[in-house]
Amino acid sequence: MALPIAIMESIYREMVRYGLSLLPEEACGVLSGFRTAEGIWTADRFDPVANLSPEPRTSFAMDPAGLIPVLHAAAKQGREVVGFVHSHPSSAPVPSDPDLSTSWHTVPSHWILSLQTPSVPTAGVYRYFRDSSGRMRYEPLSFHILPDSF
Repeated sequence: MALPIAIMESIYREMVRYGLSLLPEEACGVLSGFRTAEGIWTADRFDPVANLSPEPRTSFAMDPAGLIPVLHAAAKQGREVVGFVHSHPSSAPVPSDPDLSTSWHTVPSHWILSLQTPSVPTAGVYRYFRDSSGRMRYEPLSFHILPDSF
């Protein structure tokens, strides 16, 4: 079983605010941070990335012009990509078939923020992987919201 993922409370709130600000369209971005000595991925930064999907209400496509600088800056600062984030404005936080078609399946986590009830946003966190037949699958990961004083 995969280790849990952690996110700082202020970063979680920032991610939710960004998703809400783009309703009714899907929002997307990158979580970066570090891996603890125990192997737990911890996100302490969220970078929004513009959604270039031609159908932004039902899908997302991260703008390479925004994504590439975020990835380069993280590497330059010695940070690791903890996960990719996108929102589901009107559905549950569960990966769709298009979500699973990502070529970024090797990142430690994929966060889906459900905003179908904007006053009560919910998140699902997953690890994507290929099974023995080569089909893309996912498994849920537990996550913890850490106080910023952690």
